[in-house]
Amino acid sequence: MLYEIPPLHITKEQSIGWECGVGRIPARLPNGNMIGLPVPESENVLTVGVTGTGKTRSYTLPAAKALLNAKPQMKAVFFETKRTFLDAFMQSGDKVIVFDPSVVPPNNLFRWCLIKEIRQARDQEAEMRQIAEVLFGDLLSDAENNRAWIESARNTFIAVLRTIVDLYPDNTSNHDLINALRSMKVNELFAYLSRHPRNRSLLSKDFGYDVDKKDTYTPTRRATDVMFFFNTVLEKFGGSFESEGRDTIHDYLHGAYGRNLFLLHDLTASESSRPFIVYFLKKIKDEKLCLSGAVKEPMLWCMDEADKLADGGRSADFGLFQAATLGREQALQILLTTQSVEHLFGLAPGFNEHIAKGGLAGFPVVISFRPGDASTISMLQTLFGSARHDITAMPLSRYDHPTVKSDLEPIVSEADLTSLKTGEAYIKFKSNAPQKVSILINES
Repeated sequence: MLYEIPPLHITKEQSIGWECGVGRIPARLPNGNMIGLPVPESENVLTVGVTGTGKTRSYTLPAAKALLNAKPQMKAVFFETKRTFLDAFMQSGDKVIVFDPSVVPPNNLFRWCLIKEIRQARDQEAEMRQIAEVLFGDLLSDAENNRAWIESARNTFIAVLRTIVDLYPDNTSNHDLINALRSMKVNELFAYLSRHPRNRSLLSKDFGYDVDKKDTYTPTRRATDVMFFFNTVLEKFGGSFESEGRDTIHDYLHGAYGRNLFLLHDLTASESSRPFIVYFLKKIKDEKLCLSGAVKEPMLWCMDEADKLADGGRSADFGLFQAATLGREQALQILLTTQSVEHLFGLAPGFNEHIAKGGLAGFPVVISFRPGDASTISMLQTLFGSARHDITAMPLSRYDHPTVKSDLEPIVSEADLTSLKTGEAYIKFKSNAPQKVSILINES
């Protein structure tokens, strides 16, 4: 399917020196000349600007259309909190990850199967641990004196997954699995886990459970406390994540569905859906960057304000900056939009600003609509570069010589950035100087 792109009539502007891309987006220079903004192939693009300035509709949306039209084999992963990309790109075979099942047609809804996902992994034990780490991540980040109990609950969850994956052939649905665990008593759960030999040391060490004396076992206070945190994580499963489906990220990456995967982050259910979305994105990143090259098709990530995953003070590290700096060799291209550079800190481990700022090196194309905070303006000025500015001071006496002072100043001033109107932006393509343009939103 080709996505409709309006015809473009422009005049060539040789002085800018931009490279040709897979498409052109109509825009106007300050002198009134029409130009076409190139959509770079294989280059990551960072787009910054406050809400309502045209980040998505003026550049990211038409850029995604151009890339997908130019590369029919390219897969696309869209993250958004609205429905802009969903409405523009969804086709019959595509899948949508969203908490509320009623938001999309049933055939497009992604109904995740946890057990099937693990069975399809190259290293099943590692996959179990990664899933558990994400689900228990929020609890562990605030653990303080409860860390030992939470870690024990996490290990118990892994033991449950291990028992099902190794001992039972069926791909138990999330609905059946989670509801069975919710209804089990402590003694029943431990007896079930003890069927797997690898779990017995955990049961003995953490809970004092003896397989030979299971009929007389009385849950300890520690067991009761650990199960509190265990059940807390079970309550994260809800909506479409607690369904009867058999869908997996592995199947999407290996061509079982359409070319597009949408992650629609519902802010009203963010606490429940956030851990799952973080896991899915991390899974996609790991599979794409894997040295075995299992996913060979080029892939486009449209991350429209992915930093909203970190709202509420909890980081959402799914490896964005790793993907940005290493993904080019694996044919991964990222179109990232944000309202503030500081918001991106939430996508780094532990809100580490140094990792986030260093990760911007993976975005050779920077587009700035009107920014709204001082730190973002300062970072944009750094990314846009500086130039020498000579100031000549005339002497008081006619017998003295003029003095020339040379200062290093940002190429784009703070006033230039804060005075941008809707649709106006400064764009820096790789090593070229930043250029102010007015993107023709209504025509693109």
